[in-house]
Amino acid sequence: MRHQNAYNKVILIGHVGRDPEVRFTQQNRAVANFSLATSDVFRTFEGENEKRTQWHKIVAWGKLAEFVEKFIKRGKQILVEGNLRYNTWTGQDGVKRTSAEIYAESIVLLGKRDSSNYEKPETPDTGGFDDYPDTDDNLPF
Repeated sequence: MRHQNAYNKVILIGHVGRDPEVRFTQQNRAVANFSLATSDVFRTFEGENEKRTQWHKIVAWGKLAEFVEKFIKRGKQILVEGNLRYNTWTGQDGVKRTSAEIYAESIVLLGKRDSSNYEKPETPDTGGFDDYPDTDDNLPF
């Protein structure tokens, strides 16, 4: 349920760090996972330019995951729009861990296209927030 005074939106432009892993739930629903690198340049106290790269975990569900499987490859420049989710779990060593993921709502291909086998992709309609499972769901993989 969305609250009127709450807003969670992330927009990233970066390069895909690895080919997506696409799996299917027991209900035959696609889920894709991949990493996205974003970089910025800033000036240090010494006046030197330094590049800083951040890595983001991206998760796409349903038709958007199928789009990812077909069109997203390592090195591609993309725009991802989605929302930020945190997952917390206890590892086998008993230590509590937290990770952040971006649940993608839309993905846009940027940069140069591969003209050798190009077909114009269309980002699918994901159906909005109802297309995503609750964060408490346990996936069978």
